[in-house]
Amino acid sequence: MVKLRMDWGSQGVTEQNLVSLVLGEPDAALFNVPADFREVPPSELLLGDKKLETLPPGDVENLRKGDQNYYEHRPNQ
Repeated sequence: MVKLRMDWGSQGVTEQNLVSLVLGEPDAALFNVPADFREVPPSELLLGDKKLETLPPGDVENLRKGDQNYYEHRPNQ
């Protein structure tokens, strides 16, 4: 992609333009995952420090559905 433009109507425009392109294989270090990172389901990512019990029932159900979809579509480990 050389240019990306998003028109937000009366709120303005966002535009991104390609500035440089380096051909070849990227540095493998770009793909290293830090040792302290861990994979979490969407509910844990979205909740942060909040407790599930403090949310309205509809929100809890949506988080559960999101987690179910996440687990059903994860590659086998």
